[in-house]
Amino acid sequence: SFRPKEHLIVECCQIACYLQCNALLDDVLVPLLVQSVDSANCLSLCQLADQLNLPALLEASVNHMIQKLGSVEDHEIWADLTPELQDRIQAIQHILQSTNRRQLFFSSFDEYLALFAEQVDYYRERLEDAIQQQSQHPEHSPGWAYAQTKIDQQRERVRILNLVLQEQKRLFRPPPI
Repeated sequence: SFRPKEHLIVECCQIACYLQCNALLDDVLVPLLVQSVDSANCLSLCQLADQLNLPALLEASVNHMIQKLGSVEDHEIWADLTPELQDRIQAIQHILQSTNRRQLFFSSFDEYLALFAEQVDYYRERLEDAIQQQSQHPEHSPGWAYAQTKIDQQRERVRILNLVLQEQKRLFRPPPI
C-alpha cells in the first residue's frame, strides 16, 4: 500500500485547507496524520492542527504529547507555538493532572465544553433548589444557619465554575475567522 511521506501529507493538508477541500482533509489527510502522531512530530502536528483548525489532529497530538513527553515546555518547538496554543495545552495538562487522568476521553473540545457547561448547570440548579427550600423555613429555626453556610459555599462554587467555564471557552474555542 502507498504511504506518502509525512511532509507531503502536511503540504497536501495546507493546500486542501487553502482550497477548502474538506472531504479530502477529513476523510484522507487528517486520518493519515492522526495515525502518524509520535513523540518526534506531535508538537509540530499540534501546531499544524492549530493553524489549520483541525480538531481531530489537535486532540490526537495533544493527547500523545501529554502521555509521552511529560513536560512539553522543555521541548525546543514549544517557543514556536502561539501563546494561545500554549495556554490550551497547559489547560489540558492541568485538567488531566487535577482529575488523575492520562488521556482526554472526549471526542472533541466542544464535547468537553458541553459536558463542563452541563456540570455548571447541575450545580446551579442544586443551588436554586437549596435557596428555594431555605426560603420556606424561618431564619431562627434549627439548622437554618448551617444550611445557609452550605448555600453560601455552593453559591461560591457556582461562581468559580462559571469563571472557569468562560476561561475554558476562551482557550478551547478558536477565534472566529
